[in-house]
This record gives sequence, C-alpha cells and structure tokens, in this order.
Amino acid sequence: MSTETTNSMQTELRKYVSPEFVFGQGALDMVSQYAVNFGAGKALIVTDPGIRVAGWTGRVEAALQRAAIPYAIFDGLTSNPKDYCRVH
Repeated sequence: MSTETTNSMQTELRKYVSPEFVFGQGALDMVSQYAVNFGAGKALIVTDPGIRVAGWTGRVEAALQRAAIPYAIFDGLTSNPKDYCRVH
C-alpha cells in the first residue's frame, strides 16, 4: 500500500465503544460496584412504572444508597418504548 492510501484509510477510521451489559443472578445488586469502578458521582435510573412495581428499581436504589452514590429516577417511559413515544 502506498503512503497516500494508508493515510487516507487512517482518516476514515471511526471508533465506537459499546456499553457493557451485565446480567444474571445478582447483577442488580452489583450496580453500585460498577458505578464506583466507572467513577460515577451521580446516577440516573431510567425505567418504566412496571419495573418499579416489580421491585427491581428498589434493588438498584438500595445498592446505590449503600455506596453513597446520589441518584435520580426517571420512570416516564412506557413498556417497550418506540422512537416516536412521548414522555408522560
């Protein structure tokens, strides 16, 4: 490859880092550990009312409280939201 082609290819590169997904038994209770490792000073919990009723949000809140990480909750989503949904 010529230098000109190589330089052209280098300017076309893009980097995308996908989020890390952690799932399985006990994952909700480990949220604060991941937040601390990430260096989070605050957390935003985004959920829907059904997940709150199921108690999953409460487990995340408890884990964040144990780690003294302040948080806010947004639960204005609908189940399986679409890109055209409006916030309540």
